[in-house]
Order: sequence, then C-alpha cells, then structure tokens
Amino acid sequence: MFKKILLISIILGNTVLLTAQSQRRPISVKDTITDKDLMIPEEIERNFDQLLADWRRDMKISAYCTSTNDENVSYPDSSYIRRLYSLPTEMELVYNPVVRSYIEMYTGRMRSSVGFFLAKSNYYFPIFEKALDREGLPLELKYLPIIESALNPTIKSRAGAMGLWQFMIGTAKLYNLEINSLVDERCDPLKSTDAAVRYLKDLYDIYGDWNLVIAAYNCGPGNVNKAIRRSGGKTDYWDIYQYLPRETRGYVPAFIAATYAMNYYSLHNICPAEYEYNHSTDTIVVDRYLHLKQLSEVLNVPLDDLRSLNPQFKKDIVPGEFKKYVVKLPSAQAVDFSVYKENVYAHRSNEFLSHRKVVNPSGMDLSNSDRIRHRVRRGESLSTIASKHRVTVAQLKKWNGLRSTKLRVGQVLSVHKPVRKTKQAEEKQAELLAQNNANKENNVNNELSSQLAKDIENARKDAEAPNMLAEYFNRQAAENSSTPAPAANAESVMIEAAENITAGPSVEEEAHSIPIETRTIYHKVRIGETLTQIGNKYKVSPDDIVDWNKIETTMPRVGERLIIHLPQQTSEPVNNAEERADELMADIAPGNSDPGFEEYRESRPAVTGTGGTNVPAEAVSKPAPAAKKPASKQTTYTVKAGDTLGHIVEKFGKGLTVREIKRVNKLRSDRLKIGQKLKIPR
Repeated sequence: MFKKILLISIILGNTVLLTAQSQRRPISVKDTITDKDLMIPEEIERNFDQLLADWRRDMKISAYCTSTNDENVSYPDSSYIRRLYSLPTEMELVYNPVVRSYIEMYTGRMRSSVGFFLAKSNYYFPIFEKALDREGLPLELKYLPIIESALNPTIKSRAGAMGLWQFMIGTAKLYNLEINSLVDERCDPLKSTDAAVRYLKDLYDIYGDWNLVIAAYNCGPGNVNKAIRRSGGKTDYWDIYQYLPRETRGYVPAFIAATYAMNYYSLHNICPAEYEYNHSTDTIVVDRYLHLKQLSEVLNVPLDDLRSLNPQFKKDIVPGEFKKYVVKLPSAQAVDFSVYKENVYAHRSNEFLSHRKVVNPSGMDLSNSDRIRHRVRRGESLSTIASKHRVTVAQLKKWNGLRSTKLRVGQVLSVHKPVRKTKQAEEKQAELLAQNNANKENNVNNELSSQLAKDIENARKDAEAPNMLAEYFNRQAAENSSTPAPAANAESVMIEAAENITAGPSVEEEAHSIPIETRTIYHKVRIGETLTQIGNKYKVSPDDIVDWNKIETTMPRVGERLIIHLPQQTSEPVNNAEERADELMADIAPGNSDPGFEEYRESRPAVTGTGGTNVPAEAVSKPAPAAKKPASKQTTYTVKAGDTLGHIVEKFGKGLTVREIKRVNKLRSDRLKIGQKLKIPR
C-alpha cells in the first residue's frame, strides 16, 4: 500500500514541476511550426511595409484606447482554440501550429498594422459586407483583402495584380471591370468588391468548400485542381495541404489568423488607429474631361483626399467625354460642384488637360480661327471681354462651356479670333471674284443684246405693213397693258407705250428710276466695322445683311466675308413721257436699226394722224408732254402689333397696293416695326 502511495506522489510531483516550467517559458514560434517549408506570402510582407508609411501620414492613435501596455500577451493553445471556435462564422476556423504562427505574427511584430486595419475597416468593411450579404456569402470574407492588399486600393503586386482584391487583368475583364490608360476599376472599392464577390461565388459553386475557395482565389483554380488530383481526389483543404504551392499553404492560415486578430486585438494590447479623414461623402456625375486638380483648386479640397476617394483614376484625369463617370467628393463640396460646375471645367483646363482636338501641320492654314487665352482681371465681365476681342458674349460662353455670366478673377477664358489670310490668298480670292463678276456682266449684256435683237426683228416684220410705226406702238402697248387702248394718233400711242414699258407706276404720279440689274459682292469686315456701318456704306439694311449671311450677331468677326446684294443700279430719273419716248425711239433709230427698217423709215416721210392728216416723222419722234395729275392726299398710320403690309392694304380698302405703300414710304422690304409711321396714299 505504501509503495502505491509513494508511486502516485512521485508522478504528481513530476507533473506539477513540468507544468510550472512550461508556464515560466512560453512556447516559441519554432516549437509550434511543424511545416518546415512554410513561408510567409511575399505580398503580405511588402504590403505591410507600404502601409506603415501610409499609417504615419494619415493615421493617429485612438484617444479611446484603454490599453496602457504595448507589449504582446501570449496565450496557451486552448485559449486560441476556444476563441476561434466561438466566433459566429459560417466558415470553418480551425487551429493548428501553422495558424498559431500567423496569429503571433499579427499580434507581435505586425501589431501596428492591425491598428491600421482597424482604422481602415470603418470605411471599407461596410462596402464589403453589403456586397457579400447581397450575394448570400459569409460576411467573414471581408477579412480577405487584409491578406491580399492590406486594405490598400492602389497597391500592385509583382505579378501585376491590382487593387483591394488583387485582380489580374484577365480576371478583371471577365467580370466587366474597365481598365485603360486613365481608368483602372480594379482600384475602385465599389466595383472591384462587386466583381470579387461574384468571383468568390463562382468558385464556391465549383468546390463547395470555403477553404478551397480561398486557396483557389490566391493561386488559381488550376493549381487547386492539380493538388486535388495529386492527393487522390481528396477535397479537404488540410488533406491536400502538402500538394499546394508553398505560398498558398500559408494563405488560409493567414486568413484565419487575420480573422482572430481583428476580433481579439484588445486582448493583445493593440490600440486601433483613427483615420484622420472623417467627412461624409457624396457622388457627382462627370460628363466632360476633368482633372482632379481642377476640383481641388476650385472647391478647396486637398488633392490627396480626392485621390483617396477616387483611386480608380490613375492619372488624376476623368475622361468624361468617353462616358459618364461617378466621382466621390465630400458632401459639402459635392453641393458646391453643382453650383460652380462650369467654373470647375474651365479652370486651367488648357494646363491640366493637354490633349488637343485639332492640330494644323506647320506651314498650313487649315482653320479660320485662332484661339487665345484671356485671364480675367478685376472688374471685367463677359461683355467687356467680348467687346475687347470683337466677339459676342454667346460665343464666349459656348467656347468656355459657361452657363452663366459669373466670372472669377484669374479665370482663364478661351477666345477664338479669325486668322488673317495671306496676301497671296487675298489676291487669289479677288481674282476669282472679279472673274465671277465679269461672267455675270457678260451674261447680262448677252441677255440685253438678245432682247434688243428680238425687238428689232419684230419691228422689221411690222414695217412691211402700212402705218408701221403706229401699229408697232399699238402692239407694244397691247403686250404690256392688261387693257389695250386704240391708237387715236401716233403721239398718244407712243406716250402710252412708253408708260407701259417702264413696268412701274405712271410717269405722271412719280419720277422713278429705270432698274438695270442687281449685283452681289463680298465685303471683308475690317477692324471696328459694324453691320450698321456696312449697311450705310452700301445703302442696305443691317437686317438684310443678317439674313443674307445667316449670322446670329450684329458684331461680325474681323476678316469675315459678308455677302452683300447691292440695290438695283439706276440711271438718271426720267421725269416725263417725252424723254422716255425719245429713249424708245433711240432703240429703233437709224444707228440701231437694220438697213431694211432704215429704208422704210426714209421712204415714209409722214404717217397718218387723226382725221386723215399727214404727220411728219419728225413730229412723231417728239410727242407733246403729258398733263400733270393733281397731287394725291395722304394719311398717316401707326403700325400696331401683328400688322403686315397686306393687313394694312385690306384695312384701307380697294385701290391701294403693297407696292404703292412701299413706294411712298421708301421701304426696301416688307418688315415693319411696332410704332412705325406709314404714309397711306388716298
């Protein structure tokens, strides 16, 4: 009996001694790692080094940290097992010596990085959780970007993976992420998270085990499938562990350790950091090219903050001309953007956005304008700037994308000024214009000559009949008058024919000019000229110039070529029927007639007048002057809204024509102005 008691005492004593020794000497990492080939993923080490620099710049220790000791506390395996098992997760979080080595890495030499993760998690984890919950995936997958990128949205691996979720270009494009020289949506927290969640869901549909999903996310489905085949078809991660690539072997243990550290950091005296940027944010839609520096300088937002909120824009340029992009801003500045939108787009756009739309090769003039930059000075407005450069306010607003007339001191405006043509080009243009005018004059002369020849031919035919001259004038009067009158005598027939040939009001009513031909010329605008001055110069209306040239402003550009339709050229006024008859007789005089008509004229010294009397030919050529009609009365009418010349003619009854109103009031067009005074003949 005594021997049994002694043996039990010795065993108990040795057990107590071994327990005391184990408590005095904590288990080291070397004693717990059984995988001699285990290596820490290279990207984790490199990402943490980058994060430490960011942490010193953007982070500070939380003022609410309750820990007074910065030393790590090591716990026995049973504590780690109990804590991992008690976490409310869908994924299996097992414990083994490999997992313990990563837990001590996070809570030991990388404890400051855990404080960084805790600060960043306040911004990124709600984004991750929303996307995971939408697809029905475990929320603990939100800790995966800690292993992938250490929550750095712009970090890039040596293999080319980019962003929070470390997408390769090929995989990113499979999930519709845009990647070009200016935009990389792998760095966009929202869009890259959406793509990553869909990718994880597709992997789970393949493997049905979340540990295999995480391994496949790191090394690719091909390597996982190869490890499954080498293991004999086993589908448990820990069964195929030794067949995986060396770096991927530590990937799942690192994920389990990161989940532990993010939940039990306070037990290891880790204080969370505070991210200094704590403003609420809002989004704006950009539909034009925009540089983040334009937003920074106009809206007074630090450029680093804009880059942190919009890491997808690699060169700080938003290519809104390609498609509409969403840009994130602090809430207050997002409201300011809606007010000062045009000023933001115009601010130093030529400096920040250097791409040119059109470039003329050297030595070639391919445009009709030259763009200059005008910096707004104190007291200047759009109207004063427009007057200075001889342009319009509407043009300035169009060139600079302005929707209001508000300007800021120092704002740079683009002004397009016409390019002066070279002397050689001007001479060539003048030569072409002279040639066109000569062709027009030749055509007019040919038409007049043809008409005159027809008249002479008709006169020759009429000469074969007796009393040719009287019948000739009777025929002309019948052709030009709606109601032909019989010829009482040669004098009255000749006067009536002369009155009808003028195709205008009777000679007794007015002294009117004989129209010849309308001419079209081109006028080159000089410095200081306005449409009013040009109109006065050519005796045309400025409104007509606007209509002819389809321009929207009354201030033409210097060097612009304007089409001018000159009014009908006139000869000296003919005041009585005698002079018109003389001109008509000149057309059939011996110098202009053919020999047959001349012989007939010489052989007929006289024509039969009224009552059978003989009238000498000389008397026929000089008819008696017509009696003047008494002056007609006139009424003054004030133009009202909606009035037209046609309405006014209807209002004053029969006998009045639009042409007569225009003649009396010397109107060149049918346009009327409200309040205009018109003379109405009665």
